[in-house]
Amino acid sequence: MWMLYVSDANFAVIRQDYTLRLKDMSLDVDLPCEDKEYNEMLIPPTRTTFAEYHNREYDMQEKPFSSFAYYIDASVIFATTLHASLKFKTTSKAEILCDNLEAKIAGWFAMLPPSKRDLDVRHAFLDQLVFQSHMMMYTCLAYIHRPFSTLRYDPIEGISTCGSPPPPLFLGVSGGGGLNRQSHLQKLLQAIRKQNQCLIILPLGSAQLSPFVICMVACCTIAHLVACKSALPKDEAEVARSRIRVCLGTLRHYEDIWPRAKKILLELKRIANSILQTEMATLHYQPAYTEVFANQQDTTLGDLFDEEWLDALSDLT
Repeated sequence: MWMLYVSDANFAVIRQDYTLRLKDMSLDVDLPCEDKEYNEMLIPPTRTTFAEYHNREYDMQEKPFSSFAYYIDASVIFATTLHASLKFKTTSKAEILCDNLEAKIAGWFAMLPPSKRDLDVRHAFLDQLVFQSHMMMYTCLAYIHRPFSTLRYDPIEGISTCGSPPPPLFLGVSGGGGLNRQSHLQKLLQAIRKQNQCLIILPLGSAQLSPFVICMVACCTIAHLVACKSALPKDEAEVARSRIRVCLGTLRHYEDIWPRAKKILLELKRIANSILQTEMATLHYQPAYTEVFANQQDTTLGDLFDEEWLDALSDLT
């Protein structure tokens, strides 16, 4: 039940309609235990509920919650935050909404137990659910701060099938006088770097990147590319390029596992060539994404994840 619940939240983001179809369902089913407990068939006799998780900050005696519980919460925050980031209107209301969303994300991090605050880089000990949750939270932070930042938008960003970034916040003649765009830019860049750091500290291939997580990587990578061109000094831009290589290299590692990873990688290369206008454009470089190839990919993939993702889910049952 809970896997369906989080998949619904992730598909809401992928579909870009942000409709949580299971949001009104009864949440009285016990929360999953830790994966290790399940794999060793040492399931605790006393289980926890989502209501207990939701009110955990008021407990006189702290209860332990599984990584899956934090993953469920992160998935809902992820879908609702990205939806809200597309609805910023007037500056004053948008800033209040941004602050409220940031508080929700900060609260999620603040309530993590010490064992889940940092990723264990040892291959056999990596908590995949905590890893994915961290990736979601940093993507959320990047989305809510970008409209307020000084980072410009490039039309080429629109070709990403992972979704366009939230629209820039246009200020009226008298609006935005107290808006600190540079502060929002720094928060945006910090979120991108922290998401990227999740990939850097792990041995290549140790993290299980689903198509959902791959899209999170792509969204932050695109913003990082734009920052290299228009927001970062030369020395910082060179460091950012190294971080971007980590992201692209990670996607290359998964392109034989997920056809969608290959498609997203090609989109990112095309976006990078357009934004950075590197010498690669003058070399004998195969166009990253032609209309013929797009049609061929769409035929192979079906409707986004219809076959590859659902087949993977069926393997888990």
